[in-house]
Amino acid sequence: MDRHKYFSFKAVDFLLDEDFRRWMASGDHSGDSILTKQWEAWLLANPHKREEVEKARKLFRIMKFRNEIIDAGTVDREWAKLQESIGNFGSRGTADTLCADNDPGTHTIRRFSPFSQWRAGIAAAVAAIIILAGSGYYYFKEIKAPYEAITEHTAPKGQRLTLQLEDGTRVLLNAGSTISYPRNFKPERRELTLHGEAFFEVAPNPRSPFVITSGDVTTEVIGTSFGITAYPQKQVDVAVVTGKVKVYTDTEGSAPNEVFLTPNQMATFKEAGKPFLVSDFDRNKQLAWMSGVLYFDKADFPQVRTKLENWYGVTIVVDHGLELDDNLLLTGKYQDQPLEYVLDAYRYPDRFRYQIRNDTVTIFR
Repeated sequence: MDRHKYFSFKAVDFLLDEDFRRWMASGDHSGDSILTKQWEAWLLANPHKREEVEKARKLFRIMKFRNEIIDAGTVDREWAKLQESIGNFGSRGTADTLCADNDPGTHTIRRFSPFSQWRAGIAAAVAAIIILAGSGYYYFKEIKAPYEAITEHTAPKGQRLTLQLEDGTRVLLNAGSTISYPRNFKPERRELTLHGEAFFEVAPNPRSPFVITSGDVTTEVIGTSFGITAYPQKQVDVAVVTGKVKVYTDTEGSAPNEVFLTPNQMATFKEAGKPFLVSDFDRNKQLAWMSGVLYFDKADFPQVRTKLENWYGVTIVVDHGLELDDNLLLTGKYQDQPLEYVLDAYRYPDRFRYQIRNDTVTIFR
C-alpha cells in the first residue's frame, strides 16, 4: 500500500486502485486483517478522506464492476442512483435501524435498492434490500466503527491551543496545526496523528506506548516531553527535551530507518529513503513558538509564508508574474511585532512590495 498516492484521490480513483479493490474483494475486514490495519491507519491519519473512501466502498459493494471499465461519469451516475434509491425507500416508511446480536448499540442503516431494473417483483426487491442492508451493516460495524469515533482539534490561525488528553498527556498545539486521535485510546497503544507543529508532555505508561504519526515519520515514547514540526511537503523535525524517544519511518520500498533520541537531540527527516539527520538543537530557536516568539533561521519563502499565514491568521497571495528569488531568505526573531514589521524586514531594501487588505496579503513587484 503506497500511502502517498491517496492524498488527492476521489471515489473514482479508489475504485480504480488495485490495493483498494484487493482490500474490498478480500472479504476479510476484521481488525486482525493486515489490509484492514493498513487502511485503518491511513484513514486515521487522513480523516478528510473518509467520505470519499466510504463513497467508493458503498459503490464497490453494490456495483458489479470488476470486469467493467469504470470512469468518473459511471461513478457519478451510480452514486446519483444510490442517493435517489435511498430517498425513495426512506419515503416508504421502511424501518431504518438494525441492532447487532449481543451489541447494545443501535446502528442506523438505510434500506435501499441500488438498481432500477430490480422492479420486477416485490419479493425479489425485498430480498435484495435485506441482503444489501445486512452486508452494509456488518461493514459499518467492523470497518467504520473503529475510525468513526475520532476526536480532532485544530488551533485556529493566529492562536495556540493547549489540550489535556484523557490519559493525562498535555499538548500545546501551534497555530494552524491539527491533531486527531481515537476518542478512547486502545489499552496497549495510544495513537495520535499530527499535521503541523506541537509540543507534547506525555503521561508515562510503560504498558501503553504513545505513538504519533506525522506524514512518513512515527514517534514512539513511554513518557517524555518533545516537540514535532511536520507541515505538509516539508521536512519533519522531532526535538526531545526530556526522556528518550524512538523515531522511525515506515515507507514502502525503503530500508528501515530508525533512531533513538535523548534530551537536546533532534532528528530531521527530509525525504523517503534517506536516513535521519541527528543533531543538537537550541530550544530558544526550535521551540521559540511556545514562548510567543516567531523565529526564522535562513528560511526560504515557502517556510516564511507558512509561518506568517499561521501566526497572523492571513492568506498570502503572490501576484502573477512575480518570481521570488531562491536567495530571498529571512533570519530573525520577532516577539509581539505586527505583520507589517516582519514583512518590511523580509523585503528590505526593496525586493518586493505588499498590500494588506482584511486577512489577505498580496505580494507584488
